[in-house]
Amino acid sequence: MLRRGRGHIVNMSSLAGKFGPGFQEAYTATKAGLTAFSYSLRGTYRGTGVSASVVCPGFVEAGIYLRMRHRIGRPAPGLLGLAVCPPERVASAVLRAIRRDLPEVFVSRVPVRPLLASFPLSPSFGAWVTDKILGANDFFRAVAEAERKNATGSDERP
Repeated sequence: MLRRGRGHIVNMSSLAGKFGPGFQEAYTATKAGLTAFSYSLRGTYRGTGVSASVVCPGFVEAGIYLRMRHRIGRPAPGLLGLAVCPPERVASAVLRAIRRDLPEVFVSRVPVRPLLASFPLSPSFGAWVTDKILGANDFFRAVAEAERKNATGSDERP
């Protein structure tokens, strides 16, 4: 890309990397790191014709979300569930990121940017919203418990 003087790197992150729900430590840490990495790439290659974007979908009606939903026998709750979107919407976001050279694109059926913008300003508020309004901690707790039960064949914690 540098030799050609053009190119665009798109990294696939997640909204989870922006709000850090419980029971998803490794996943959210890697997604948050991927976002920062993408911003760093943009800075490093600014002016070279090479750029980078990060796409942050919420739940997508495919892959990981469908497996979680199947494992616990219910969809994501409330606002978290309202944000579930089809894979085509993610593909459109990738194209939009490249065409417009956007640093970051959120993919959700509901507007999340204003809410996520408030989390760094008030981490306590962000934790409360994640737990009480989004219901993310309970959802991911149920997923973790189902995975543990599936792996061990019992309800006991290791």
